[in-house]
Amino acid sequence: MNKFQYKCNDCGNTFEEAQVKYLCPSCKETNSLDLPPKGVLKTVYNYKKLIENNINFESLSRNKFIDLLPINDVESLPNLKVGNTPL
Repeated sequence: MNKFQYKCNDCGNTFEEAQVKYLCPSCKETNSLDLPPKGVLKTVYNYKKLIENNINFESLSRNKFIDLLPINDVESLPNLKVGNTPL
């Protein structure tokens, strides 16, 4: 397992990070404009891998929490000068 996977809140299917964006491919087919969307994905982290890599608050802070964000490179973020986080 990579740093994270996506998991559908409705059907429970999991997807690798490069497979999908935002919605489960199966569940989104039943969506309508008058109801909340089905198939919204949540990010599931590989906590075992984070622990094995000795991730602690100091290293998270030094790396701008990139290890906990569902992205692989801080360069993919827009250059916003807001706060001290990449969000």
